[in-house]
Amino acid sequence: TLDECSGAAITKKFALLAYEYGAKLTLFPTGDNVMRQGMDEVLRECLNTLGFEIENRCYSTTAKLYALNDTMMASEIWKQSIAVSYVLGVKYQPHFLRLYGRDGENDLRTHTYLAQEGYKGIAGWTFNGSRMEPGRIGNNLAPGNIYYFKSNNDDYEQMELLLREAREQGYEMVTLNALFGYEENEQEVVSNVLAEDM
Repeated sequence: TLDECSGAAITKKFALLAYEYGAKLTLFPTGDNVMRQGMDEVLRECLNTLGFEIENRCYSTTAKLYALNDTMMASEIWKQSIAVSYVLGVKYQPHFLRLYGRDGENDLRTHTYLAQEGYKGIAGWTFNGSRMEPGRIGNNLAPGNIYYFKSNNDDYEQMELLLREAREQGYEMVTLNALFGYEENEQEVVSNVLAEDM
């Protein structure tokens, strides 16, 4: 999984790396990053050409949902989803939300809102790719593990080591939907994405 997706160039760099190794990424861009210049093209290519999936990481980079009132919590989730739908040009239904710093994973209010909005749940991870020792990455591979990377150059090198080792060990690298046995995220063609969701 790739978090934040802080710009078009770095996101594309990670996407091409994953494609080179036959991996399917699950992207968790923040809404403010989704709206950056060039991200529309990159996200459409990731989804439609590379077979990746795009999920929700809230609109703001450091949003702590459990600390927000009901309206602000819902807004952080909804605004990111609208931003993704807008740049993709379709009404796009994500299945997973990833929380900043994993704070609030047990917040019943967030789970209730997500269920109401058609999500499958909150997405955690097994290993933080930034913190794995380069010489021991192969020791952390196991079926069902989820690896978390951020969109920066250090994590790019870490992801490349992981992908190389996973391919050598014969692992299939799939999206979260595939891992959990869900259908792909739904896409609905609408005449005006923003008007449809207002």
